[in-house]
Amino acid sequence: MYIEESVELFFTYYLENGQKMSRNYFIPSNEKIKEWLRPILNSESYKRSQVKWLYDDISKFSLITLYGNQEHKVITNQSTMIQIIDALKKDYLSASYDEINRSYYQEFASMEF
Repeated sequence: MYIEESVELFFTYYLENGQKMSRNYFIPSNEKIKEWLRPILNSESYKRSQVKWLYDDISKFSLITLYGNQEHKVITNQSTMIQIIDALKKDYLSASYDEINRSYYQEFASMEF
């Protein structure tokens, strides 16, 4: 289907019987695809499916290790771990898909459970 801002691709298929068949396809631009997918990607159910550990039982965690550029910290205090995970859930669920992707590729620290 042709829409503005689409890219036209041409393919030639060489068939086993020696014939060839040509087709062209109109692929929407990345921005158009993002626009169509944005309601799904911003939904809570999609976000929950992508980061399952945020919804695990906190009692299963024995520690959280925070890694930075220079050093790391190990947290074993259960109430501190609960506060960290609650804050992560809140930030993650309120962030848009674009914000999550932007921060993912600009990582300066990480956590390990």
